[in-house]
Amino acid sequence: MKERYTLIKHARLVRVKERCIEDCDILVHHGSGDKRNVIAAVEKSIDRKTLSDATVTLVNARGNLVMPSFTDLSVCLREPGAMYKEDILSTCRAAMAGGYSALLSYFEPDARFSTEDVLTYFSVARKHPAVTIYPSVFAGEADWDVLFALGAKSVSDRFTPFENAGALRAAMQKAKDKKMPYFAFLQIPSLIEGGTVNAGIAPMMKQKPISPVSEVMAVSRALLLAEEVGCALHLSGVSLAKSFSLIREAKKAGLPVTCDVSPYHFFFDESAILYYGNTAKMMPPLRSDSDRVATLEAIADGTVDAIASHHVPNDKRDTQRTLASAPFGAVSLETVFSACVDKLLLDGVVDIFRLAELLSVNPHRILLSSCGYSVDKLCEFAVGDPADFNLVSIDTSMPVTEDRLKGRAKNTPFIGMTLRGRVEHSFFAKENAGESEKF
Repeated sequence: MKERYTLIKHARLVRVKERCIEDCDILVHHGSGDKRNVIAAVEKSIDRKTLSDATVTLVNARGNLVMPSFTDLSVCLREPGAMYKEDILSTCRAAMAGGYSALLSYFEPDARFSTEDVLTYFSVARKHPAVTIYPSVFAGEADWDVLFALGAKSVSDRFTPFENAGALRAAMQKAKDKKMPYFAFLQIPSLIEGGTVNAGIAPMMKQKPISPVSEVMAVSRALLLAEEVGCALHLSGVSLAKSFSLIREAKKAGLPVTCDVSPYHFFFDESAILYYGNTAKMMPPLRSDSDRVATLEAIADGTVDAIASHHVPNDKRDTQRTLASAPFGAVSLETVFSACVDKLLLDGVVDIFRLAELLSVNPHRILLSSCGYSVDKLCEFAVGDPADFNLVSIDTSMPVTEDRLKGRAKNTPFIGMTLRGRVEHSFFAKENAGESEKF
């Protein structure tokens, strides 16, 4: 049987460590087992004739950029329980379209299922082999050892933030004992209960406000407790200027803290909900324009470590409810790269190397510290590295329409907009040739 290869011609490879762009050809070997899809060569020019005894698929990159595949730190899975919104395969399709090969996932609490039930179900549920999903569980669960034995990879307070500081400290101590970072989502429940939109726009909309104090207090509390306990900390979904100031000072003091932001919070401000309605209802809510600018500044100066999708699928019926009764969240796995190119890269906030750090290198490092050596190696384009990478264009426009989105859920304020930049093609180390057609 002939060896199989893919030869990518006329690529521009983004070398993050070296801070350079290399004009080259890339050869991918489609073997078997651990060598199923690996980098076979990266050279200035590779002649197809040297592979005359093999089956070779030619791909013309047309001078587009090649970046390591993306890693996401915040995806809400709706299966089991709410598969009419989105199932696991639908999430995988959205991730692949957006250039993601690894997702840190969360399950919204459902009274019908215990955490053990969910993890057991997830272990046998149908998934796409190209995308690796790492389940995270609520840090308030009693027996972490049982949950990790069932497949949990991380702990956080997503969907169930701690009101009690003592309980949060105890969870951080357990995370430290297991040598993993604690993932904190930044809410004080009693300060946001019943809130709908950011406090700045709430009076105009006659809605109950979500006080910014909730996030600032949650950030301050998490930083103080992490310092006392000695626990590595990841702050997810930061959205306020005051929060960034606290994180900036904590990093200067040497605390092992990282943070991420969602693309919506540097793309839109709170006024977006006037135009886009329920699709712009998020948690944390879209903030003031000064907070949006502060988010861009924090990305530019290195305070922000990662861009996370904060992908939360909702059904179309959810977007047709009243603002007060509609659920929070928007989908974004398929639009993160385009939003980043549009508002960060082409506006000069970051360069392409920093963008690769925000979408690939840093989230992969944070995921590795959380999940240990079960995380796949990041492609650095050395011979033998897994062929997980994206062919991307920063010049091509991407019209966002419901028909173009591969995921089942379409709840995003980007519908109807045209963003600059898109993922043209993705290569996945764990995908067999033609495998996508089965899903």
